[in-house]
Amino acid sequence: MAEIENSIAQCCKQLRLSTNFAGQALTLEGDTPQKYLLNLLENEISYRIEKRKSKYLNTAGFPRRYRA
Repeated sequence: MAEIENSIAQCCKQLRLSTNFAGQALTLEGDTPQKYLLNLLENEISYRIEKRKSKYLNTAGFPRRYRA
């Protein structure tokens, strides 16, 4: 299992996909290979959108609110 995970991670690195993609590859399920791939790609897209939003908010320079 670890060998497969390492192989997936290496392929993701070559394709410049995130490490999240490799982790999701082992946890997602699908009825057919096409549905599995679609689920995997949709999760990667939503992950990248969330990361992008987080990056934009962090670099926007908004003052942070601290709780006491």
